[in-house]
Amino acid sequence: MPEIFDKMGVVNEVEVLKFMSNSLGMKTIDVEKIAIPDDLRTILPKEICKGNRLIPIAKNGSILTVAMADPTDRMKVDALKFMTGLKIRAWAGLPSDILCKIEAVYVDKAEDRPVPDISDVIESVDSGVVDLGTEGEKDIVTLFSGRKRPSAVQVVNALIADALSREASDVHIEVKARHIMVRYRISGLLSDVMHIPLELHAAMVSRIKVMAGLDISERRRPQDGRIVVKTADRMVDIRLSTLPTIAGEKVVFRILDRNSSIKDIEELGMLDNQVRLVAQLLKKPQGCLLVTGPTGSGKTSTLYSLINKTATIEKNYTTIEDPVEYYMDKAEQVMIKEKIGLTFPVVLRTLLRQDPDTIMLGEIRDFETAEVAFHAALTGHTVMSTLHTNSCVATITRLMDMGIQPHIISSALNGIIAQRLVRRVCPHCMVDDEVPGDVKQLLGQDPSSPLPAKRGQGCDQCKGSGYLGRTGIYEVFNIDHDIERMLQRGATEGELQKAALGHGMTLLIDSGIEKIRMGITTCDEILRVLGPQNLLHRSCPSCGKAMGGRFRFCPFCAHPIRPFCRQCNRDMDPEWAACPDCGTKVDRKAHDPTEAITRPEPRKGGLH
Repeated sequence: MPEIFDKMGVVNEVEVLKFMSNSLGMKTIDVEKIAIPDDLRTILPKEICKGNRLIPIAKNGSILTVAMADPTDRMKVDALKFMTGLKIRAWAGLPSDILCKIEAVYVDKAEDRPVPDISDVIESVDSGVVDLGTEGEKDIVTLFSGRKRPSAVQVVNALIADALSREASDVHIEVKARHIMVRYRISGLLSDVMHIPLELHAAMVSRIKVMAGLDISERRRPQDGRIVVKTADRMVDIRLSTLPTIAGEKVVFRILDRNSSIKDIEELGMLDNQVRLVAQLLKKPQGCLLVTGPTGSGKTSTLYSLINKTATIEKNYTTIEDPVEYYMDKAEQVMIKEKIGLTFPVVLRTLLRQDPDTIMLGEIRDFETAEVAFHAALTGHTVMSTLHTNSCVATITRLMDMGIQPHIISSALNGIIAQRLVRRVCPHCMVDDEVPGDVKQLLGQDPSSPLPAKRGQGCDQCKGSGYLGRTGIYEVFNIDHDIERMLQRGATEGELQKAALGHGMTLLIDSGIEKIRMGITTCDEILRVLGPQNLLHRSCPSCGKAMGGRFRFCPFCAHPIRPFCRQCNRDMDPEWAACPDCGTKVDRKAHDPTEAITRPEPRKGGLH
């Protein structure tokens, strides 16, 4: 209000300051004439001083004197007390003098400032763009090795630069009893990287909130934000989440590199038969294709690979994401902004009026999004999206739980891809590995059968872990005519999985076992990602050895286990008299159920 009155010419800021001093008994100070020590710059960042019209002017023991344009704002005073850990003595000063003093005190000295100040920050609606430059890549350990305690700005920027250099996907900043523990998630695993003095926690969290445009005075509720970081060679999106705990606020970064290259389908780690099946699914002119798996399993990377495989200039491709993880010249990309009402359903409905051919949804989260996506697939569009489920068949149940009708699913859904990410064996220290029998049993394999495997001994290339890089294991579910009929009649998950296996689907565990045999990953890594396999086992009636319940033949003696039609490769139930697909009759008198199939004699005349 005083600023508005000043602009209107009703009253100037000097008169407002006198009124506040006389009516409230508040001390005032002429900020322009006072000399402020340079070491006070490290207590409060420039962006906080400038945005809140305040500046530290003196420090006496545990008391920090601050000149403020509005000392009556107790929320700001409490926030300053929390940030600095000091008692705050607030004096009143002219806003114009405070801003001029900030520019004079926070001068741009390269030797004093390891990162650019807030004048280099470009603010958007949801996030700030911070340019780390070359100084931001300074090792964070060197900041604490000097005599002078580093500022929160230095620590946070050095922490981000360190995480980027180590190619971490997530950063966890957690408050412990005596220190701040920082953990990085690298190749899917968290590791304790460093400990930071506990007294820096409040200032670090406030600095992070300022970068993300969050409320620094709100410490009791979770907050979400976004930061865009520029380095010398790339631009990175950071999704930020804060969580109040009994020890203090925990902060988690999710790092998304915009400049990561999009891989071809052949480079993702699919088996040859899975690559062929996915290529067939991509050739369908309309319908929905879902990629499923837990958080951090590479679903979005797979979607971009699928789009990159089919993108041409003749078609209109659009992605809807929160946030945009990769940048593509071949597609129009929309970022979700829920704060202003730009949600998945709203954007998707608008996009249907933009003449799209292929739509990529970052995630199907609720019934409204799923309903619009499936109706778009029914009206001649190709829709690709992700869903958080554990397997392909479980995705059907999840969609029904959301409220999508079975006949809509059967008509609109083309296929499902389930995936996980596993670490690759380091090729520089790879050696043969002998797999114990109990580990084979946990993987659903016969303990007595051989399982060739590799492991990494540990070297400088893999930093002693034995692993270098990651690859995917996949499960591809093709919704063919048989599956469509089963969905329409309400088949269970067990029936759907049995039918899919009968049509040649490779399970996640089978894909993982194949990667073990190829020497790409290890048994321990498959168990870590997929867990012990509770497979249905049965004994072969001929040799008596244990085997998977889904096998048609015994893998040890080749004895037939389950009847199937040799003409069309369809699984047969024991009570069936003929194959429902091709009409092949079953000879009940034959001893071998797989040989008990004869072709029907063609009828004379007409179609058959």
